[in-house]
Amino acid sequence: MSNILFIDPTGEKNLILILFKQKKVYQINKSLKLPLANNLIKNLDQLLKRAKIKPKQINGLAIINGPAAFSSLRAAVTLVNTLAKELKLPVVSLKQNELKKTRNLFALISKKMKKTKRQIILPFYGQEPNITYPQAKP
Repeated sequence: MSNILFIDPTGEKNLILILFKQKKVYQINKSLKLPLANNLIKNLDQLLKRAKIKPKQINGLAIINGPAAFSSLRAAVTLVNTLAKELKLPVVSLKQNELKKTRNLFALISKKMKKTKRQIILPFYGQEPNITYPQAKP
């Protein structure tokens, strides 16, 4: 695998995108004023332009699938699943604790990718999603 895209949506207002392209690494690590969901595609586009590749040149996808804020996680997982389906790419999910145990993210992703087939990534919230405000009592 030569072009692997990694997305870490676990920071509430922080976005990490990494593209491993052959032996080069391109990265966006931004603190965001708006929620990640509002900035994900724009920043992914910037990363791909910087690396001078098109989405169809991506060979695999990886994502930390949680736990994270509901909206950020849903947006990132939806993007990864859509890219995987449309581009027919293998995709792997990682947990935050796996990152803490490794010094070589590319090696970890590559190892998992060799064992995987195309799949749907599900978000892991770490708790029941709370997406509504409590209702006022009459």
